[in-house]
Amino acid sequence: MKSNKDIQNHLDQLINNAENPSKLTTSAGFEDRLSARFDAFDSGKAQKRASLFTLSELRKYAAVILILILNISAILFYSNSPDSEQSTEDITQYSDDYFPDYATLTSLE
Repeated sequence: MKSNKDIQNHLDQLINNAENPSKLTTSAGFEDRLSARFDAFDSGKAQKRASLFTLSELRKYAAVILILILNISAILFYSNSPDSEQSTEDITQYSDDYFPDYATLTSLE
């Protein structure tokens, strides 16, 4: 581990840098190139760059609808599967084993 003196020196240096930041410098033609880019962008002559989010609105809606259809079909498939159906015989068997007074409890309703 570092000693407290090393940590204190490091903290003093960080505080000094925060209080007196150095002046930011750029290359000689930076402002000219930046203003030329802004002018090209404003005039519509700037090069268009493709990105992930440039899909047309129709493709976005189609993707959302496709995901919804897949989700709904998965829900319907698993809800209609034989594993998800539970017979009343299974329930009565467990109720007799674990709740001997189940008939009394349900008759109070």
